[in-house]
Amino acid sequence: MVMANEYKKPEQLRKIARKNENRKLKTLRKTVLNPLLIATSIISVVMFIFFNFVIILMLYSGTINDLNSFSGAIEQIYESEEDENITAEELGNLYRAEVERRAISYRTNMIIISGKGELVYSAIGFYGEEKDEIVSTLINESENLQDGIFSEVIKDDLIVFKPVNISLENGDQCFVYASLRSLLGTLKSSNQALLVLIVFSFLCFVVASHMIADNISKPIKELSDHMEVIGDGDFTPVSISENSAELHKLTVSINEMLARLEAYNDAHTISLQNLSHDLRTPLMSINGYAEAIKYGVMDNPQEAADVIIRESKRLAGVVEKLLILSEIDTLNQPIDMLPINLREFISEEEERIEGYAMQESVEIECHFENDDTVVLADRQLLSTIVSNLMSNAIRYAKSKVRIDVRTLDMTTDIVVSDDGEGLSEEDLKYLFVRYYVGKTGHSGLGLSAAKSAAEYMGCTLKGENREPIDPDNPDSPPKGAVFTVSFPKYE
Repeated sequence: MVMANEYKKPEQLRKIARKNENRKLKTLRKTVLNPLLIATSIISVVMFIFFNFVIILMLYSGTINDLNSFSGAIEQIYESEEDENITAEELGNLYRAEVERRAISYRTNMIIISGKGELVYSAIGFYGEEKDEIVSTLINESENLQDGIFSEVIKDDLIVFKPVNISLENGDQCFVYASLRSLLGTLKSSNQALLVLIVFSFLCFVVASHMIADNISKPIKELSDHMEVIGDGDFTPVSISENSAELHKLTVSINEMLARLEAYNDAHTISLQNLSHDLRTPLMSINGYAEAIKYGVMDNPQEAADVIIRESKRLAGVVEKLLILSEIDTLNQPIDMLPINLREFISEEEERIEGYAMQESVEIECHFENDDTVVLADRQLLSTIVSNLMSNAIRYAKSKVRIDVRTLDMTTDIVVSDDGEGLSEEDLKYLFVRYYVGKTGHSGLGLSAAKSAAEYMGCTLKGENREPIDPDNPDSPPKGAVFTVSFPKYE
């Protein structure tokens, strides 16, 4: 039972929903856009670093190869001379002559340092502080070389040195070196161009990401805005800017749901009026007969008591159906699946409803393939199904209701049929819709309760019209409705 302080009006529920929306939840647009922007930024930085790493590695490897080739050429020149005590100046002259003779142009050059730490030869002139720094570097590093190569930054220039394996007079040392100033300048220009390209690509990707995020979030936002008005009873079909098959399918599903909700709401509104009438009529009848008995105006009090009892039972039946539906909807209906003998069970149900059948001048016939047919079911829910199908058949039958129990390969079926006018197209469309009332129906709850009870036990219930004897003449007898409830076969 819901207490008064537990009940929340729709406006209160909306306030609670809005409060939950303010819990720093990101919009779908941001959820899509932010990862794209972060990924783009990371990829741009990684690409820039990787590009520089690869270029520098290539430049350095090329420089090392040049130094090795150049030092090898100097060693060949040295070995070609017969005089082993060649001076630094003579080696320089031989180097220049060989370069001019072969028309060789190297990115590398030669430098010779005396044993006293003085610059005695350089292919390119060094002066002042630059000269002193180079000489100091060569003297300090030449004793602790790794793989014979070292580098030093001198006057904003990265210079790579390699000693040449020759013996000069007076203990002089020969080195080859390469300046990377021009290469680093080229790399700097390339980086500037790369940065411009990356920034331009990043901006283009940002624009594209915004467009993608908008294309994804806009239809969802339109759907969200439309959903807010459904609670107010507006079941207008959804119309959004569909840009994908998934959104189209979602829109179609929502519109189908809205159509069912609208049909359910219309049937609910009409049925509530019918239900209130069904409740008010017996109550007024009970009240009228009770007052007549109280004031002694009834000639036959026994007849009045019978009316009160009958109308009370009718009220109890309506309330019982409502309670069953409510419990099934909330999954609170207790269920106890047990083997039930259908012959015994249906015979009991027939006895209970026999009085109503006699009152309506309807004969009930039961046919069983054998006496031992058993299904696994909940007794109360099975009673809800059978009693509602039988009472519904009696209400619409002309003279006869037939109940058949059949055992098939996979299922055991209970078939309830009548010889009435059958179901109209409108009835077939809303046959099991709650609160839908047929031409002579009562509350619109009976078949809905039977359907819910069957599905709650894992069974199926369907309704259709009986096939006429003459297929070419739809009006040929017998007519009538047929309801079939199918249980999994019990072994």
